[in-house]
Amino acid sequence: MTKKRRRHKERKRRAQQPLSEEDQLQLQMLLDRIAAQDPEGASFTQFLESVKPLLSSSPALFHALVDALGKLANPAAVAALQALQEIPADKPLRRAVKAALFRLRRQGLLAEEETAEPRVLVPRPAERQPQAWAAMPEALGSQAVVVKLPDPEGGFFLTLAVMDPDRGFEDFSVLKTSHKELRSLLKEMEERGPSKLIEIPMAHLRYLFEEMTKIHQEQHLPLPNESALLTKYLSSWAAAATQPYVYELVKTEEVAGNLMLLRSSDSLLELPVLDSWRLPPETVQPFVQKMKELTESRLVISEAMQLDRMEQIIREATAEIFSEKVRRRYRRIMEECSLLLCLEESKEEAKRALAVAVDLQAEVSLLTENTFLLGLVRRSIGADVIQDFEAQKEGAERTTDSGLIIPGR
Repeated sequence: MTKKRRRHKERKRRAQQPLSEEDQLQLQMLLDRIAAQDPEGASFTQFLESVKPLLSSSPALFHALVDALGKLANPAAVAALQALQEIPADKPLRRAVKAALFRLRRQGLLAEEETAEPRVLVPRPAERQPQAWAAMPEALGSQAVVVKLPDPEGGFFLTLAVMDPDRGFEDFSVLKTSHKELRSLLKEMEERGPSKLIEIPMAHLRYLFEEMTKIHQEQHLPLPNESALLTKYLSSWAAAATQPYVYELVKTEEVAGNLMLLRSSDSLLELPVLDSWRLPPETVQPFVQKMKELTESRLVISEAMQLDRMEQIIREATAEIFSEKVRRRYRRIMEECSLLLCLEESKEEAKRALAVAVDLQAEVSLLTENTFLLGLVRRSIGADVIQDFEAQKEGAERTTDSGLIIPGR
């Protein structure tokens, strides 16, 4: 075999070698961008110019893109292939571009593309669109998200991530799956998880991933290897956001300073998805001790005074526990709760949750009207402590407001 033929076969082998996982995601990103744009628009031309350096440096990605475009029956594929002809490439790639254009020409697309009438791009099937789901945050803020991305070679990439508003990504994994396996996995996760998975907009998923990335960078924590690639992919599907998506659905002015919403916000704690919420035991322990000392005290005081003192302890605990750092954390938790409630059509509860989140921007005082915070602290200190006190009323020595001591039964 001559050196010339060996070089030719080597170039062809490099161009057709299997794509890496990163190149597969890059390919899908390019195809999605091409399919979503007007082939006659200036932005489309600018986009094609911007990807030429990438394709020039990766023959395998170049060849895979050409092959995929040759199978797309739309004008955008024609325009993209015509632009790719201008990229200097080895003969196998140039022939691949010509072959792809030839296939589209046989379908009449080249002739139709020359007419002045606007064309409507063929949309991608719904099941081939990326999707994302999120579960309701847990008591301390961890939230699970699931992301489905179509694989250009068939099947899907499924990303499972657990995020924390202070620590960033707590878990991150990517696996390849089929459509059938995907449905089975989603069903299993819903059955095993504490709350159902709710579909969220891709724009909000991008916001979450960029938020987690920033946390890792600020704390000098290593990022999961696949997260940077996925975040990059998401940038081709959704514009960057400056705030959580819930503010697109519920306006701040609807909830800010709304005392009716704040005073009724403790109803959120009755929702099945929040009925297990508690603050960390070590956080409330000093106040649990104060409550026990009050209920076990031998000092004879009226029930009304004892209950007033209990309420005072709860308010003191709320003001002390919700420092600036804790408020910032719980604000993000409640924003996520509000979004998922809103997406589930629980609009009034969503407003209450967002009212709590907005209220957490300000310092929590002893006179707070935020009954969600008060209720969460009361529950965390221990309803059993309060219930024990109330159960002992019948047998405890009591005193009237006038000071008369009434012996227990």
